[in-house]
Amino acid sequence: MSVPGDLIFAVWLMALGAVGGSAMGACADRLKAGRSWVRGRSACEDCAHPIASADLVPIVSFLRLKGQCRNCHAALPGRLLAVEIAGVLCAVLALVVAQGPAAQIAGTVFLLSLLGLFLCDLRTMRLPDVLTGALAIAGLWVGALAHGLANAALAAIIGVAAFYALAAGYRFLRGREGLGQGDIKMMAGLSAMAGPLGIPWLTLLAALSALIVTAVRNEPMSATSRVPLGCYLAVAGAAVWVATSVGLL
Repeated sequence: MSVPGDLIFAVWLMALGAVGGSAMGACADRLKAGRSWVRGRSACEDCAHPIASADLVPIVSFLRLKGQCRNCHAALPGRLLAVEIAGVLCAVLALVVAQGPAAQIAGTVFLLSLLGLFLCDLRTMRLPDVLTGALAIAGLWVGALAHGLANAALAAIIGVAAFYALAAGYRFLRGREGLGQGDIKMMAGLSAMAGPLGIPWLTLLAALSALIVTAVRNEPMSATSRVPLGCYLAVAGAAVWVATSVGLL
């Protein structure tokens, strides 16, 4: 591929990342508000005025409007710009560590799915099926490119079965749910990406990140405390993807 062609592809992928990041942010916002992610127009949180299509260009619109609603001039939430920039960074990371356009596109979609699930779990303690499904497809795509479709599919089955057994065991022993269905569904895409041998790393990194955050925040934990495990699985999944892409796993 020529240098101009490489540049065009990189710009296109970063634009895809920005659009995807915006969509993931909208998904989390609408899930928290109890609204459909795929129906209805985006609107200002203060005046409820629908946002014009021209004002929905990721990053550019926020900067052009100086972070204000065009209609009522109320300040727009900074998280809108932050998540769009995060989407661009997903694409940049894929461009840096993945080898070849197919792996870079797959990696971007995979990371964007993780971003959306992270935001949804952080804000609502819920992991919507549309995103766990997208992660499963992206994980199979990434895994197929990395270690073959058969290994990716096998890993997905192992990961889901392991978490399902863990949830069932906890329910049997403690008489209550200890693992959400969304977390189990997430393991399909994460495990497919990591491969059978990468599943232990996923669970170890997720557990370590949860312990570190809990220790830093110095919050008391009890048997009934709710933990956004999807957030930690997303972080672990991104780390394992990077390690796999650069040949460390």
